[in-house]
This record gives sequence, C-alpha cells and structure tokens, in this order.
Amino acid sequence: MFDERVEVNRPDLRLLSITREEGVIPRDDVGRKDTSNEDKSKYLRVCPGDIAYNTMRMWQGVSALSPHEGIVSPAYTVVRPKAQLIDAQFAAYLFKYRPVVFLFYRYSQGLVSDTWNLKFHHFSEIKVEIPELSEQIAIANVLKAADEEIAALEKHLDCLREEKRALMADLLTGKRRVRVSSSMAESEAA
Repeated sequence: MFDERVEVNRPDLRLLSITREEGVIPRDDVGRKDTSNEDKSKYLRVCPGDIAYNTMRMWQGVSALSPHEGIVSPAYTVVRPKAQLIDAQFAAYLFKYRPVVFLFYRYSQGLVSDTWNLKFHHFSEIKVEIPELSEQIAIANVLKAADEEIAALEKHLDCLREEKRALMADLLTGKRRVRVSSSMAESEAA
C-alpha cells in the first residue's frame, strides 16, 4: 500500500516538524529552539500527500499527512500512499486509530521503549483490512468534516472563555455592577 520515500540532498527545502496535535508544520512554527543538524544532506524530502512518522514514536501514534513540501530529520520515515490502493487522508486517520497504533507497537523493534523503532521494513509487514478506495474517500471526508466542526467549536469555546475572563475581571474590579431586581431579591430572601 505504501512506498518509502528516501530522497536526500535537498537542503534547499524548508525544515518541517511532525507533531501529534498539529501534524506536519514548518519547523519555525513549533516555538522551540532548532536543534537540527547543520548538515541537512541526509534529511528526507517530504511531499504533499506523503505521510511522515517518527520512527521511534510511531507506536505512540506520532505520524501525519503532509500538506507541505520540505525536509525532515532522518529520524523520521516518509511513506507515499499508492494512489490506486489507499487514500492518503484515509491512511492518515487509520494511522491514528488505536488498534492500528497497537499494531505499530507490536511491530516496533528494540529492547526498551526508549529504543523501540518502526523502520519501513517492519512497517511494510503490517496487514490491515481496508475498504474499497471510494469508501475510504467517503470515510476520510466524514472524519475531516467532524475534525473541522470540532475545531470550529473549540475556537468558539476559546472565545467564550476569553469573554468570561473579561467579564469576571470587570465584575471583580467593580467596573460592572450586577443589579438584582426586586422580585429576585425577595425570592432569595424567602
């Protein structure tokens, strides 16, 4: 279902990071110090539609579909979904599905969890049943719509929390007063 992309010597491309929450993003957007190697000749090229995963943390579900072209550390593995067999977006969701993450855990090699890794050779041995391509696309579209709705609701919730903070500050500093109607005051007194 996948081919490994092993294209190196592309220091002209921007450096990318794979995060569990935000997916593949430009390294500059991570907000941490850049500890990457000065020599990026062995860094791997990632193209839009590729899935990159942290070789040592795939058993924790650290993978993402890339919307960007760039390079990632050789500590990552980059796979290209075969378009006629598997939808890239569907595969990205599949790689986050708990039973599949457990398969990544089972196929990872190493003595202790700090050294477990899932090289492409072992990754390619994993077998899962998947639906027809058209159904994969439909499933991915439903999941993507749900993700977009969740993101919109989370953004709305953040706005409401900010509004609550501002209102609380105004109430506690006396900038705003709460007026109690006489009928409400009488009902509380009773």
